[in-house]
Amino acid sequence: MEAVIDDQSRIEGKDSSTWDGKVTDRTIKVCPVCDSCYDTKYYKDHADLGLVTYYQDFPTYGKERVVCPKCLCP
Repeated sequence: MEAVIDDQSRIEGKDSSTWDGKVTDRTIKVCPVCDSCYDTKYYKDHADLGLVTYYQDFPTYGKERVVCPKCLCP
């Protein structure tokens, strides 16, 4: 029983995955014009401010509403 209590690896994994989710929630925004979620900072773990990634069927609850670059300059 002590081996299970002393094993911190499971707890650390949950903490890091929760942190990743919080960071993702802050970076993904919702466009009120086209009603799609997008991210302008990260794509496959590489930072590129000029690259925009769009997500289909992504939850929009609680996301910041900002017009995306595609709708901003058609």
